[in-house]
Amino acid sequence: MGNYGHNLAYQAAWRGDHTTAANILNYALTRAQNPAARCLLQLRLARTLAARGDRSERRAVLRALAAAEKHLGDAGTDRPAWCAWVSEAVMRSVNLSHRQGVSRRLYLLTA
Repeated sequence: MGNYGHNLAYQAAWRGDHTTAANILNYALTRAQNPAARCLLQLRLARTLAARGDRSERRAVLRALAAAEKHLGDAGTDRPAWCAWVSEAVMRSVNLSHRQGVSRRLYLLTA
């Protein structure tokens, strides 16, 4: 599923259909083996869960962020082209102190 699942989930999230996006990402995570790919999928999952704004999903958001961080640490240089750009800078861009949009929701859910 790889890139296709990632793209479908990304489009669903942009349309505001975060339930569909989360379902697609969870399925893609069962298939992805490359750590960089898993990192990106977990980051997208954290963002889509946070975008729902449901405080009951706080732990799920934190788990997804922790998993993304772990997978990034495990990622080597052999990465699929569609996620070769994933880096520590990308992880830092999930700025939990930002108070607007999805980042605001991430901040509120993890605070």
